[in-house]
Amino acid sequence: MSGKKLTRKEKFANTLSPANSERKQNLNQSNTSYKWYALVLFVLAVVAYVNTIGFKYALDDYSIILENASTKKGFSAFKEFFSTTYRYGYIFTSDELYRPLSKLLLATEWSLAPNNPTIGHFVNIILYGVIAVLLFKFMMQITKSRVWFSFFTTVLFIVHPLHTEVVANIKSADELLGFLFGLLCLSAAFRYYIGSKFSDLLKCAIFMLLALFSKESSITLLAVLPLLAYYFTDGKNRNKWYPLVAAFIVSVIFLLVRSSVVGQSAISLKPSFVDNMLASVTGVKHYATAVFIVGLYLLRVLIPYPLSFDNSYPQLPYMQLMDWQFILSALVIIALIVTAIAQFKRRTMLSFGVLFLLITFSVSSNLIVTIGTHWGERLFFVPLLGCIIILMSLVDQFILKSSEDPLVLKKYTNSSLLLLSFIGLVFLVMTINRNTVWANNSTLYKSGLLSAPNSTRVQFYMGNHLIKEDQLAGKSNSEQDSILNLGISFLKRSTELTPSFTDAWTQLGVAYSRLKQDSLALLMYTEGLKYNPNDPTVYNNIGTVYFSQKDYQKAFDNFNKAVELNPRYVDALMNLGSVYGTANNYDLAIANFENALRYDPNNARAYYFIGLTYRYKGNEMLSNQNLEKAYSIDPSLRK
Repeated sequence: MSGKKLTRKEKFANTLSPANSERKQNLNQSNTSYKWYALVLFVLAVVAYVNTIGFKYALDDYSIILENASTKKGFSAFKEFFSTTYRYGYIFTSDELYRPLSKLLLATEWSLAPNNPTIGHFVNIILYGVIAVLLFKFMMQITKSRVWFSFFTTVLFIVHPLHTEVVANIKSADELLGFLFGLLCLSAAFRYYIGSKFSDLLKCAIFMLLALFSKESSITLLAVLPLLAYYFTDGKNRNKWYPLVAAFIVSVIFLLVRSSVVGQSAISLKPSFVDNMLASVTGVKHYATAVFIVGLYLLRVLIPYPLSFDNSYPQLPYMQLMDWQFILSALVIIALIVTAIAQFKRRTMLSFGVLFLLITFSVSSNLIVTIGTHWGERLFFVPLLGCIIILMSLVDQFILKSSEDPLVLKKYTNSSLLLLSFIGLVFLVMTINRNTVWANNSTLYKSGLLSAPNSTRVQFYMGNHLIKEDQLAGKSNSEQDSILNLGISFLKRSTELTPSFTDAWTQLGVAYSRLKQDSLALLMYTEGLKYNPNDPTVYNNIGTVYFSQKDYQKAFDNFNKAVELNPRYVDALMNLGSVYGTANNYDLAIANFENALRYDPNNARAYYFIGLTYRYKGNEMLSNQNLEKAYSIDPSLRK
């Protein structure tokens, strides 16, 4: 056989290219059925999160599930989910998120087991197990069936502690569905690159659309598709752009549908700087802080401790160009970009991993657009795969550079795999332990007090949790007062950290109201309105105080103002109905109760008050019909 003898450098360059190279014999896959690897990974994913089965609802589960009238309609509201925004049905009028498929899943779970979080946790675990299998198969595709690389990439991804929020929090089914369908889309596209089958092209388009309907950030896959064609095919397929075209077309369709829905019902709100500290700064300060936060995410990949469900203002500091945290983060990011560019022509897996990371995190990084939050472990769910691929590629390069002697090479390979197994085991233990903080709101907020004590929202969450009625139920008056005062201490700390945080002032008002200190309650509400004069919740709460004092005119004015600001505000509509009922204006009372039912069809109290009002009007037939409806929804109303 003739030809120029390759230098060591050329051999090394070839081994790095997954599109062109033949791996050395001792790195080739074994003859073990791939199905066993997939099964092991599925079981591993289940083992990592099986302890979440008995957990309760926590954090965003309340706004999306437990306190969301739309979700609680169940599967019957199928059409509504596709014609309304994601948080529609909660106390707020709307939002700018559109994830109908995710909401449909959560509503179906509610239909099967109302007010039972077990089914939600179970479904999340199964989805995660399926993702483990799909990820392994996808990695096998792009690495040309390199088992050890694909297997350990999947292992490290699956057991990484950063994923606890995604799997342990039921609401994050949107992340799971988005990535699951995203993997199916990428896998179908890759099959099309190889075989040019129309069925694969169709699957690519369908799965892309499903991913988008699950979570909007899936649109970043549009930039990943051409990467697959470039890095992992020989480039001879003239139809390699078809998957991108198909995905682009369905993305345009999704954006048009989303624009139609969001444009009709959303309230465009600028993110609060409490939620996203970057929303209140511009220029150098904005980008320096955003770069620092990206660096913090990367650090948590290598050292996933301490983790925190919240890092809101002022837990994380603002950055300037001369701050060492910014400089270090910027250097790391620049090094990654330079590496990706330097190895781009060689089409290395390392270069692909960097670009996958940068693309999939682009939307959530706050470097391109300012989103609703500056920190959320769930936001790094998909980008983490890019980080794992980078780390695995570095291990791969280390092994290949170790020696040309097969025995030495095998020794380094075995040592590396042993180290990866140890890291995986450590991550698994950390994940199982980390899961426990998501057991319920109490455990979650207590963990936040330790990991992010200077977070305005952590202090708020803890205080708000303590003053809720379910925390006071069954307690003596002195015990209730003690709990309320403890909650007040956390809420006051929240206002000290961020004096303009209206939510904290509002809940302080609620706490003082429950302590029967109406003057202090009104003072807190007034303070909150100074910072947000258009908060319907504050007006509704002020109206409640005046109603208890039998000052019905002031109560009416504030309830009416709340409804003007939020026509779908069920509690305010109910309160307006009560004011009309007290004034013996029964027709308007019934009209407001019925209006509340438009937005919350399963509101037992609305039916109950309609029934009572009809009784006052002397219509026993309609009274009994509505009362029986109320009792069927909430038997405790039958007194």
